[in-house]
Amino acid sequence: MTISAPYSDETLATMRRLYVDEGLSSSVIAKRMNLISRSVVIGQSHRRGWKRPVTVSKQNVARGGKVGVAKQKASRPVPPQAPRPFKLAPPVPCADPISFTERRMTTQCAWLVNDGEPWLCCGAPIERGSYCGPHSALASSPPRSGLMKLAGLR
Repeated sequence: MTISAPYSDETLATMRRLYVDEGLSSSVIAKRMNLISRSVVIGQSHRRGWKRPVTVSKQNVARGGKVGVAKQKASRPVPPQAPRPFKLAPPVPCADPISFTERRMTTQCAWLVNDGEPWLCCGAPIERGSYCGPHSALASSPPRSGLMKLAGLR
């Protein structure tokens, strides 16, 4: 069984020339070639591995000029910055941690207090959502006042 390609070799060669050599955008190529959409050009270029040369100046092409060497700005070395210290939330004391699998889902806090087997939860009574009061405060961020005003809630 032979499967025919949806585009002729001629069409693909023209598409490649416009994409790679002339550096036109996929939208412009699709309009010039009366294709359904720019996605056709994007898909073909991706599947066939067409790469645009680095020397294409997009501004020059957008102005209708010829493809030329793009000007490269001299870059200054950027001094490395020290990473910002990560601020951990203060630990919330848990009276009696319980196994995650033994936790009563509707009444006990699901906050994990360790990072290994067996998984242990806080187990305190739930106040909001799946967590006790202190863990609920850690899990949620305060509402943004600007968004609240826009929504008409303040």
